[in-house]
Amino acid sequence: MVYRIQIYVDEVEYAGEDIGDDFRFDFVVDGKPTSFSRSISHGSTWDTWTEIFTGTIDADREIPISVTVTEEDILFDDVGTASSTLTIDWRLQRQVRDKVARHSYFVPHGTTSETHCFSVKVVGRGLDEDGLVATLTIKLKAVMGPLANDRNVDVGG
Repeated sequence: MVYRIQIYVDEVEYAGEDIGDDFRFDFVVDGKPTSFSRSISHGSTWDTWTEIFTGTIDADREIPISVTVTEEDILFDDVGTASSTLTIDWRLQRQVRDKVARHSYFVPHGTTSETHCFSVKVVGRGLDEDGLVATLTIKLKAVMGPLANDRNVDVGG
């Protein structure tokens, strides 16, 4: 049976040193690129629900995720990169899906947690920000459910 999987950025926390507030996020999830921009104030958390991936899954799987975060400046952009792997434990997700009727929030490494977090260190460049380091912690949520056009979907587990 094939299920739909969607991965969202749930929130971004901006900590560390203040390097500015005009950020661009360039994600590559399982080979598919997507990007968005957002102004985020230092010391704050941006609550969002921005989709970065939609695909299908039918077995245990590792989904590679990489991101380049750029704080855009007039002369020198500040840049950081990170990568992570979302590991889907298919058997565990079927159990969780049964409990929430047709949709499931899940995360990697065989846990029942709803989130997958990783951090990006963005290093400042230029006169005022040279050497400053900001940390952006990205919290992802993944949702899995039956394909809408599949009439033979097993929702009972």
